[in-house]
Parts: sequence; structure tokens; C-alpha cells
Amino acid sequence: MKLLGQSAYDIMIQPPALLLADQTLTEALWILDASNMQRLPVCSPEGYLEGFISLNDIAWLFPPTRTALQKIEPKTKYRVDIPKLKVKDLMKTDVITRKQYDTVYEILTTLTTRHLINDNKQHITSIPIVTDDTLVVGIISYVEVLLKIDVGNLIVADLMTKERIPTVYMEDTLDAANLLMKTFGERFILVVDYEQMPVGIISNLEVTRHMQKNHNFSKLPVNLAMTHLPYFAQITPQDSLHKVIHLFTNPSYSFRAVPVVEDGVLCGIISYLNILRSIMELSSIW
Repeated sequence: MKLLGQSAYDIMIQPPALLLADQTLTEALWILDASNMQRLPVCSPEGYLEGFISLNDIAWLFPPTRTALQKIEPKTKYRVDIPKLKVKDLMKTDVITRKQYDTVYEILTTLTTRHLINDNKQHITSIPIVTDDTLVVGIISYVEVLLKIDVGNLIVADLMTKERIPTVYMEDTLDAANLLMKTFGERFILVVDYEQMPVGIISNLEVTRHMQKNHNFSKLPVNLAMTHLPYFAQITPQDSLHKVIHLFTNPSYSFRAVPVVEDGVLCGIISYLNILRSIMELSSIW
């Protein structure tokens, strides 16, 4: 396995879609949607970094469901707030960045490390690329990295997580899923039926979206928040990594992890983090 590039410049999207601090939230939503990005840099009119904003930063304006958020349909009671809000009202100013001449290894380290954000340790999925004086020249997400990988003959069995696979039932509460994630230090939990077959997956972002102070639905069942897994998303240990990367990079799917099933039995899980960490260990470019 190797990466087709040695620096951030080789991988980054340039120029990236940018947001202005004084843009309305409505304009920001359209730009986020059109760019197929969940997080974008916020810049001055000259292009210098001022902050970062994601769909999750504005989740409190929306119904607590993945589908509704993707369709950008705010709750009626909050609809009147959107024209009043600007990007600067919701953006984060403490932004993790990298430089265009940083190595791919440094990019991978940033994407695979848990960072303290809002008092929680979590992974970031995209990084603004800036010059020494913070001019934004690009952006890199895990998707850009995955698209630059030559996986060779590696198969899913080579990289998947086989042990410590926490699962919840569809009827379990979001509270229970949240506790399990924190206990195992995981970002994704598989949802299974009573025959232990995976039927969905739920991420910490989906749980958090439902458990904010404006949407405290912690006692609701997991199946109301999970992403349902269609049949094609079931991966076997013998599948090529190309198939998995397609699911992770195609905007129509946007999976970050999928279950691995063999002979009708759950035997593992593979996420984009498995692949990124393996690149760091196996790549011949370092």
C-alpha cells in the first residue's frame, strides 16, 4: 500500500470552497451542500483564515435526524432565526491547520489523532491548508487521502478490526449507545438485530446531534438516528479495499465505517481510520 503523493500540496483540494464570516447562514448552507463538504474554512475577504464551520455546528437549528439535516430543512420554530444568523455567529476560531509543504505523514497523524474539541477528544475529518501567514490555499479531508491510495492486492481481512466490536440493538436507547462509545473510545457503533446481523451504524455525531440541549432525545431508540445499511454495504473479509474505499469516498454513500460479514456472521468492522493508520504503517514513501 502506498500514497500517490508526498506532501499536502499533492493531495489537497485547491482552491477550496471558502466561506466569509459575514455571509448569512443560508448562503453558507448552500455552499456546504454544493461542495459536498461537511466542514469548510471561514476566511477574510482576502482569503486569510478566521475560523471553521461545519454542519454539526448548526445542527441545533435542524430536526435531529440525518435525513432532515442533509435536506437542510430547519425546524419551523427556528426557521425565523436563520436569516438573522451569520457564519461568524457559529464558527469555531480554534482551528487545526497544516501547511502546504507538510508531509503526508504529518497530515495522516493529524487525521488519526484524537484532538480536544469542546472538552471532548475526537477525530477531525478535514484540515485547512494554509501558508505561513494563514492564507488558505487548500483543504484536505480523509476522502482526498483515500482517493490517493494505491491499495495493491490488500483485502479487507488485512485491515479490519476483528476484536472489541461494540454493538447495540435497534431498540437500545441513544443514551446507551453514547455510553458504549465513550467506554470503548469509538466513533462508530454497529447496530444489530437479535440474530447479531448488522442492520445499521450510528456515529458519535449522530448521537450528539440528538442529545444537544435543544434536542434531548437520549431515551429514544437507536433506530431513529442510525444510518440504515443497504445490502451492498455488507463487506466480506475477501473483498478488495477498492470496494470499501468506493463506499467511503462516493458522496452518494458517505460511509465512514462498514461491517464485515462472512457466511452470515458478523466478523469485524472496517473504517476509514483503519485504512489511514495502515498507510502510516505500511507505506513505502516515509
